[in-house]
Amino acid sequence: MNKLIPKIGAVIVAVTVFLFAVCMIVKFHFGSYLVCMFLPIGYIMMAAGFQQECCEARRVSANIGLIFSAIYAALIFLVYFAQTTSVTVETLMGIATVGIIPAQLLSITFGWSHLPAHARFTGFCVGMVGDLIFLISVLCMKDSWRAGIPDKDRTELVTDGIYAYSRNPAFLGFDLQYIGVLLMYCNLLTGIFTVSAIVMLHLQIMQEERYLTTAFGTEYLDYHHQVFRYLGRRKEKRNEKTEM
Repeated sequence: MNKLIPKIGAVIVAVTVFLFAVCMIVKFHFGSYLVCMFLPIGYIMMAAGFQQECCEARRVSANIGLIFSAIYAALIFLVYFAQTTSVTVETLMGIATVGIIPAQLLSITFGWSHLPAHARFTGFCVGMVGDLIFLISVLCMKDSWRAGIPDKDRTELVTDGIYAYSRNPAFLGFDLQYIGVLLMYCNLLTGIFTVSAIVMLHLQIMQEERYLTTAFGTEYLDYHHQVFRYLGRRKEKRNEKTEM
């Protein structure tokens, strides 16, 4: 790798931080968001340079560090991209969830994986569990199943079945599917799209929770308090009367 690349990355980071400070001082918020979109570019260039220069004994650690650097850079870019445009969470979620499909297919086709065989088997099992959880969540929802937030038609609040142990079992199933494929075909491309998709799904959950609070009021708030967002529920407190 050209040793000039990490140096250019360092310059990009330094200039970005300087311009960000200037924009904050003059209260030009759009400009601060815009310049920060260049921050992950410089950051990943620096990380790639460090990875290339490390000794062979630390190559595995350097590769893992580069993967996490790329994932972090992708998330930072998405955040500031959303701030500088009118892109909604649904649009970003669509990009992440659709983009992960070709990333996974490419990884499967070319066998891009940096994890041992037992990790790939674990990924297969995790993915199958995710598929099962998603299927059960759809069956329990029945006629109340909707993709996204409904504009007009109001559905019933489902709190039984698998929903008695998870407020968002369908999203939990999706997350496990993504993590399973990542374990089976662990590489930079799949890692970036996996983390991006999981983050976007979480943001979608937050939006749906606000809608459900408005639509169902106290009924949903009681359910929200009793059942955890992804998995688990609080123990019910029982008032036992002692006989005198």
